[in-house]
Amino acid sequence: TAVVLLLDDTGDELVASWARGLEEEVEARVRVPVGKGFAGRVAAARQPVYIPDVRRAEVVNPLLVERGLISLLGVPLLVEGRLLGVMHVGSVTARVFTNDDERTMQLLADRVALAIEQARLFEAERAASRRLEFLAEASELLGSTLDHLAALHGLSARRCRISATGASSTSSATTSSSG
Repeated sequence: TAVVLLLDDTGDELVASWARGLEEEVEARVRVPVGKGFAGRVAAARQPVYIPDVRRAEVVNPLLVERGLISLLGVPLLVEGRLLGVMHVGSVTARVFTNDDERTMQLLADRVALAIEQARLFEAERAASRRLEFLAEASELLGSTLDHLAALHGLSARRCRISATGASSTSSATTSSSG
């Protein structure tokens, strides 16, 4: 199995965001407090954590045990020292994750974290661009008429159009990333 949990806006919890083999975790939007359970410990320590036997460990998410996972390796998703989340892999058979496994997993996590950060920056830039576009159109409209009702109707129509465009492009980006 493989799972990515991302830090929520408060920074207090990890939210299951992507999974292979534990898709129910994402569907249920499983939340793990930072510092609690397996993924929470990885996040709090900002270090890899290896659990040789899940049945003998403190886990917050019961799906890990219910699905028969035995061994887990988790690593933090970090960008420039900032925690974005946790990525972990699991095995339904007893498995010793080696130092090479840990280094490879952390290298992969670093790449995933960078991709997540780049996607977030891109979305923030697009949102700022849409806001600037609206402000430019609003300024042009307000400067072109003294009829305040016509100006308000025009602004409302433009705002709705810009909001609809932003929502559709965001949902298409989310849909395409789930495959």
